[in-house]
Amino acid sequence: MSSFPSPMQVLEHYLDGIQETENVIRSQRPIGKYSASSAGKCFKQVYYQSIQAERTPFEFRVKALLRDGTLFHKDMEDASHNYVWPDNIKILVEHNISLEELNVLGRLDLAMLDENTGYARVIDYKTVNAWKWRLKFGLKKNRDKKPSKMYELQLGTYALGLAKEYEIPNANIELELLWKNKDTSGMKPEIIDSIFIELADYYWQDLNEALEEITSPDELVPHETFGVPMEEWECKYCAYSTQCKPKRRE
Repeated sequence: MSSFPSPMQVLEHYLDGIQETENVIRSQRPIGKYSASSAGKCFKQVYYQSIQAERTPFEFRVKALLRDGTLFHKDMEDASHNYVWPDNIKILVEHNISLEELNVLGRLDLAMLDENTGYARVIDYKTVNAWKWRLKFGLKKNRDKKPSKMYELQLGTYALGLAKEYEIPNANIELELLWKNKDTSGMKPEIIDSIFIELADYYWQDLNEALEEITSPDELVPHETFGVPMEEWECKYCAYSTQCKPKRRE
């Protein structure tokens, strides 16, 4: 009987190495700072991230899914650098943003600034499977009746950072989510209402106020503390569920 490692084992070893590198990068974010990509999430989950609490390791399937998204981002990054942009368009690719007054740091995927008109567009890339694609873009009768707005709030957060850095009025910033169907490679842009810039600001203000005097995650009680969780389904997919031990709702 052979003892050859399976191709899946080889890939998982590679993905683990990538994950370790990402963990090192994540640990370089100052304690107490929040990640822009966490906008809209459970306050307790964001708190755990800010103190760099230990996370439950991802299973292989999730690691592979995350890698698919990373590769799409890398292709879009390379494409943006290789495109011949008009002289009046300034582009920012994988650009760091900082909202010091909100304790938020992040990195936007792509921003385009029209130096002639003063308008800008912030774009965030999202990859989803065919089932989620149908919930988003399929027949209206089959679409998600109460979709989460986390992606919109993330995008609004990046726009907040851009508006601050370049002194651009919120009204002059356009928002776009660029979706990719991982099963078919189909892509579709979605223009997002700029109200999410303001809503993102409110979210981070609420979070900072809620966590201002918190010294332990135990002070944030699931289903009792405001914003813990923000969405009912979050606990099922939370990387900190073993520490949090959320109570079942009666």
